[in-house]
Amino acid sequence: MEALIRACACVLEARGFAGTTTNHIAERAGVNIASLYQYFPGKDALVALVADRLVRRILDDLSVGLPAILETPETAMRAWVARMQEALERERTLINVFREEVPYVDQLPAVRGLRKRLVEFSDEARRASPFVHADFNAATLHLAINLTVTTLLELDSLPDELPRATVLDELAVRLEGWVRGPRSSEALLDA
Repeated sequence: MEALIRACACVLEARGFAGTTTNHIAERAGVNIASLYQYFPGKDALVALVADRLVRRILDDLSVGLPAILETPETAMRAWVARMQEALERERTLINVFREEVPYVDQLPAVRGLRKRLVEFSDEARRASPFVHADFNAATLHLAINLTVTTLLELDSLPDELPRATVLDELAVRLEGWVRGPRSSEALLDA
């Protein structure tokens, strides 16, 4: 079963959603098509599981090293943005297939639950962090997550005159301001 899920991810990356068939998946996994249908009713069931594994890998990736990042308040936000960018870059091809090609991506359980899981994950980090200011509430956390995820996913479509490093630095400064309060973002802008 796991071999079929891994095969589906590989075929999605290579052929895209429209070009992926159950025959391609079975061939890649080294099984006959009847074996695939013994476990899965079709391509969509496999795609849903690939999405679930993708979300889990990204969240697991983000959790590694988070306590160390939070120990250094002066660089925490830049390190966190870099960690998120690296996690998404490792999965960029598959993420793009889901974002651009899977017509029902917003209906997949893993995707529907992603924002909630990111809020829970970020809320745990917020409680563990000694430098989060008192007014940093759930609405601000939601906005910060949306801004960060959208910005990182759209890095490939930046205009040529806007370097990635500039956008990532500005993102870190804005997040720092939300997390630590207005004084911290003013200090970062002056630095």
